[in-house]
Amino acid sequence: MVIKKLPNSGPRYVIDFRDHLQQRRRLRAFANKRESQRAASMIELLIATGGQIHDPELQRWIETIPATIRGTLEKWRLIIYSGTGKPLTDHLDDWYDSLLAKGNTDKHADLLIYRASRIIEGCGFRIWSDVKAHDIEMELKDM
Repeated sequence: MVIKKLPNSGPRYVIDFRDHLQQRRRLRAFANKRESQRAASMIELLIATGGQIHDPELQRWIETIPATIRGTLEKWRLIIYSGTGKPLTDHLDDWYDSLLAKGNTDKHADLLIYRASRIIEGCGFRIWSDVKAHDIEMELKDM
């Protein structure tokens, strides 16, 4: 992976690399060299994992990068959608639908969603990478 400034790239660094299909890619990254180097490291990790995002640090990085960069990485299939950046409330809606589809009653699904919502709200979680086991344990203890 090569990080450099090109004459026509403006103030941003460019990351030049070969993706998982050995295609040459050139990504306009950040104006900050350190951020661009971090992006290159994360892209290497994405290539190595086949776009599967299981590492919490990688998940957080993806959630914080600009949408244009995330969109480009998705277009190149370096990120396989994993719910990154999706609000937990949307995940709860999906889970509710899944519970009903499995044959659970409305009452049971409502109860589970209510309980999960209380924990999410009590801990202040917004997105998946916010979720920490310790915070959940402390919230349950306080309940």
